Amino acid sequence: AAGEVHDLLRTSRRTPSEDNYARLMQLYANLRRYKEAVAVLDEAEESFGPASGEMYEHLMSVTSSWSAALRLHRRMRQQGVALNSGAFNHFVAVLAKGGQIRTAWALVEE
Repeated sequence: AAGEVHDLLRTSRRTPSEDNYARLMQLYANLRRYKEAVAVLDEAEESFGPASGEMYEHLMSVTSSWSAALRLHRRMRQQGVALNSGAFNHFVAVLAKGGQIRTAWALVEE
């Protein structure tokens, strides 16, 4: 279903809104389809500029790899997007589960 919605957004004569992208990314995130969710984020940022902290929070919530979480965090910083509390909590949890306790603690201390 998510793929069909994504195809409809791409082929629609109307330009998708930022909210359309956010909802699609959330759908992929809920389905644990991280790569597709990142692709939607790429498309949204190409159209609208840096994504909101909420969009990043959706991605952070389905990231199970600490290295992917670090890449996402780096991307947020490069875009000038601050970690909101939800994204921060997901980020620290993924790092801790991945054994990256010092990295997680350094973030808490920031």
